[in-house]
Parts: sequence; C-alpha cells; structure tokens
Amino acid sequence: MIHPRERPKVLDSSTYKFKMSCGRSLYITVSKNGGDTDSPFEIFLTMGKVGSCDRALIEGLGRAISLYLRAGGDPERISKSLRHIRCPHPGLRPDEPKSCPDAISIVIEKEYKKEY
Repeated sequence: MIHPRERPKVLDSSTYKFKMSCGRSLYITVSKNGGDTDSPFEIFLTMGKVGSCDRALIEGLGRAISLYLRAGGDPERISKSLRHIRCPHPGLRPDEPKSCPDAISIVIEKEYKKEY
C-alpha cells in the first residue's frame, strides 16, 4: 500500500515555462522536500489556453507524479519513463521538449540532479 508523506506547510519550489510546439505554454512547478536529499516532492502542471479535457489530463498527470514522489518514488525512474515521448508535431530544435511528458522529464532530471 502506498503511504504518501505529509505535505509540509511551506516548500521551496521552482517554476519552469516551456513554449510547446502546439503553441501553448506549459508551466511546471517542482516543490522540494528540503532536508538532506532535497529531491522533488511534488509537481504542479498548468497549460495555458487549453480546453477542459487537456487541462484535466495535465492536472491528473501532475497529481499522479506527486503521489509517486511523496510515497518515496525515485525521481530518476519517473523521468526516464516520460523521456522522449513525442507529440505528433514535436519542436524542430534538438533542445526543445518533444511533448509535455518530455518537458516534465527534463525538469525532474534538472531538479533531481541539480543541473540549473
């Protein structure tokens, strides 16, 4: 059974903004748990100017990832599972994320490995 850790009242966080190839902006906020590991604790996902179904899917993905992380899941494992997922029209530049899950993977990797 999964037992997520209690959420502290205050967490440090970083927010990243990606301009996706579909023309929308994806905002990814990663909160850190503090302490010795300072690893990602939860993730909030927001996409600008989307319909309710897309917004619900993005929010649901963020909640599922947060539950996994709060239950002690390995950030590197979730990052690897989301990496290189492609949208039908991915960005053309090699440094652009290929999809929303790919962007989430990039952020988790940066936060986990502290690559700023």
